[in-house]
Order: sequence, then C-alpha cells, then structure tokens
Amino acid sequence: MIELLGALLGWLAGAAFRVRRRHVEDALARVHVERPTRVAAAVYRSLGVGLVELLAHALTRRPPVIELDGESEARLDRALAGGPVVIAASHTGNWELAAAWLARRTPSAVVAKPLHDAPANRALAALRRRLGVATIAPRGAARACLARLAAGQSVALVVDQVPDRPEHGIVLDFLGAEAYVDRAPFVLAARAGVPVVVAAQRRVAAGRHAMTVLGVVPPHARGGDVPRARWVADAAAAATRWLDAFVRQHPESWFWLHRRWRAPRSESALPRPAAAGYPVEA
Repeated sequence: MIELLGALLGWLAGAAFRVRRRHVEDALARVHVERPTRVAAAVYRSLGVGLVELLAHALTRRPPVIELDGESEARLDRALAGGPVVIAASHTGNWELAAAWLARRTPSAVVAKPLHDAPANRALAALRRRLGVATIAPRGAARACLARLAAGQSVALVVDQVPDRPEHGIVLDFLGAEAYVDRAPFVLAARAGVPVVVAAQRRVAAGRHAMTVLGVVPPHARGGDVPRARWVADAAAAATRWLDAFVRQHPESWFWLHRRWRAPRSESALPRPAAAGYPVEA
C-alpha cells in the first residue's frame, strides 16, 4: 500500500502537475545521466514513496528499516567512539527517516531551514519530534550546535543546498558544474574539534533503505600544521567529491528538484537577523 500510494503521489507531482519536471530533466541531461526521462520519473516516485513512508513510520512509531554495510558500520562506530560528530547529510533517499534512524543511534539534532508554508513547517517539526529528531533553526544555529556538541550530542547539516550568502559558501565542482557548498558543517566541526561523517542513503526495496558512510574527515588538530581555514576547505571538498560519486552511481536517490547550481541570494535581500550566529569565520 505504501509503495502504491507513494507511486501515485510521485506521478501526480512529476507527470500530472510536472512540478519542476523540466528543471529535473535538464539537470539530469547536463550531468549526462542515461535516460534522463526515466530517471526523472524514478526521482518523483521515490519522493512520493518517501513521504508516505515517513507518515506511516510516524503513526506506527516503528523504527525505520535502514541497513549499513560492513565498511559503513565500522566507519560510523570509529567516529562515534570518540564522542559526538557533525553529520554532513544530504537530500538522498528518505533523508527524514535517515535522521530518525541516526537519532536512535546517537543523540542528535538536525539544522533545517523552515518551509515557506508555516502550517506545513509546524507539521514537519511535529513529525520530526514524533520520530525523536530535534530541529535547530538556522538563526542562532552556530551557538545551538556548539552547545549540543559540547554536551555530547551529534548534529546534522546538509551539504547539498545553496547557502543564503556567498561568503557562507565555497565554490566547488559538483556533478560537472560549479556550485556553492555551505561551509557551516565544517566550520562547526573545526571549532568543536570533532570529525565530520559524510553520509548518504538510498531505497533498496519496499520498506528497506541502505545508509552509506561515504567517508569520515578526522577532527582538525588544533595547533597542528594545517590552518583551520585550510582544513575547512579541504573537508568541504572531500565531502562534495564523495557525494558527487554517490549521486552519479544512484541518480534516482538524489533530490534533483533543488536549483543546486544557482547563486546565493544577495545580502541586501535578506533580513539581518537571519545570519545571527552563523559560523562564517573558519
């Protein structure tokens, strides 16, 4: 039933109403994904199924079925053995379920931009709470994240979304084109002296997901030979490179609806309080 309802929702969004369908197909074609029309249909189906899955898990309170391969398990265990980590997350697979799964593995919270629709945003926040996931708003996120890390809790921030301001990002190659990569996860990790775990997820069968730890960036060594700003840039480049390889291998699992390669909004177009506490300096 979940698969059927999800497939219907995906068809309505991608085929009937064609929500950003041209953008998705153009982006897939630009990256030279084979059969972009077919992959685009799979992207919308995955999104529809993911939404129904999320609602079903929230109502039943059953833990999501997410599997780790042996290497990913070992990488995550080694990273968590030293204390909290920064999760460099991505819009892959069912990322909300992935956050719920992680919260059962280690106390954690996610930094998430609010939805434009206020009632929908409240509903999503309530849904996250039911799944055991705490949400940190972007305003004041640096202080909140550092406080949680100091208290032994991990935090997750996405690395595949355009930051609001140019100075918050690093321009790197992603899927064959220049894209702004948010520096925040790496600046926070450097300040806190914790590793960065880069993770992605994909659906492998009905009700089953695979989580992959693409790589782990060791903590920045204070007083070492590598300046913090250089460590931040290198960590962002590594995370972007690992995610690039994952998306190329599993294009149907990524959220192509994002306008990933656009420029950040201008500073003058944003209210000043939105940047309060944002970790700009490395």
